[in-house]
Amino acid sequence: IRDVAEGDTTDDFEVIEYAARANTSIGNIRNVADKYDEAIAHYEAAIELRKQNLEVNKEMDIDDKEEMIGLYNNLGKAYFGKKEPEKAVKFFRKANRILTSGRHKNGLSVAENWVQMGNVRFKEKEYEDARELYNDALRMQNNTLQDDTNLIILRTRHDIALTYCKEKKYDKGLEIMEDILDKVKENEDADLYLIKIHTDMCSAFLKMDRCEDARSHLSSASAMLKAHKLPKDHSLVKTNHKFEIKLMKLSKASEG
Repeated sequence: IRDVAEGDTTDDFEVIEYAARANTSIGNIRNVADKYDEAIAHYEAAIELRKQNLEVNKEMDIDDKEEMIGLYNNLGKAYFGKKEPEKAVKFFRKANRILTSGRHKNGLSVAENWVQMGNVRFKEKEYEDARELYNDALRMQNNTLQDDTNLIILRTRHDIALTYCKEKKYDKGLEIMEDILDKVKENEDADLYLIKIHTDMCSAFLKMDRCEDARSHLSSASAMLKAHKLPKDHSLVKTNHKFEIKLMKLSKASEG
């Protein structure tokens, strides 16, 4: 399918559109499988195909900006996965330029783009910059959704809380996560996310040497993990196990 982008000079709109969509789909599959180089190659092929379609079918007034936004965002995520943050930001910004232009402006899509750029800054340990991006995203999400129990809003607040924890402002981070926890408990579709919150709160309490609070949240996370029967190699299971070992060591040290 990538060969169409590299060698075919067809001007058939449907053929090029099909090839672009196919490359995007394959790229998504490769991205989820952490095969980032392959994903990037397919996304780039899809972009070239869409540019080709615009060039050879000018009379059709093609509007594929939504697809281009998705491709640029996916390229950003793939480069983020490859630990190449500067390239990731480059593509997130390309997506953002389209998102904030004219009738394609979409509050939630723009907010998601800011979250992705915040993730890059977070990974680079630029926590204040990341928090500013998350806060900008949160304002857009609040304006669009107007529901403080929506998981999109709660996840962004969670990101903000983690920036405080990384700066060792644990009380501030925990205050936000405690409020999130109360709201998430009302959502029946948020079980796995509940585990993540409990685990992050456990981590913060451990950093504060508040072992009993840490143990309480770890116990809640463990019970939910057991109910979901997640595989041993799942990231949540691995994290939970790591904290179990840490608490066990701390308990033995205090006894000794």
